[in-house]
Amino acid sequence: MNNQRIYKLILLVQVLFQTSCVNTYYHAKKNIYPNQQTKVVVIAGMFDKSTTNFAELLTQEFEKKTKFSMIPQKSLKRSNKYYPIRIKGPFSSSFYEIEDDYTLTDKESVLMYARSVKADYVYVVWVPVVYAAGGSIGECSVIGQMFDVRTGEEIGNGKYSMYWFTGTYIGSGAARTHEEALKQGAGFAVREIAEKMKVAK
Repeated sequence: MNNQRIYKLILLVQVLFQTSCVNTYYHAKKNIYPNQQTKVVVIAGMFDKSTTNFAELLTQEFEKKTKFSMIPQKSLKRSNKYYPIRIKGPFSSSFYEIEDDYTLTDKESVLMYARSVKADYVYVVWVPVVYAAGGSIGECSVIGQMFDVRTGEEIGNGKYSMYWFTGTYIGSGAARTHEEALKQGAGFAVREIAEKMKVAK
């Protein structure tokens, strides 16, 4: 069995045993005590469609599920002519999986964009891995960090993966397209972040 078939089998097993097809993890380093005036912006750390779409979906989910006052993506674009652009992210390699190193992030660029829209906190995300195994199983992996814009302190970080399956029907919880996987992933990621940081509505 070649490496591609092995990888495809591993993905299939993961999908079958995860009804959500989302495997999330977020490490909260510090709690936030928001009020209705606490402004948060999500920044896409890459300019590809997966990352920019995911940033928009996260913004919507944070608005629905947390106490944060979310700054729309259109405000970020209006204040920054060249946004989105590539920002150095917290990973050294991202071929099949993300090798994280949270010290590598170009934090100053992240904070510059966040300050341009007067945000209190910023959650920056990258989607460096998008992989389709044999055309029937797909995976996209995300890594992100949250910072206090005023102090530059890291508030939390984490990485997570989303899967979609276009082959035989395997259950109502499975995402069928890349777009569905991103939407599911945004919902599950924000729910976990909100619970761990105690900012859920």
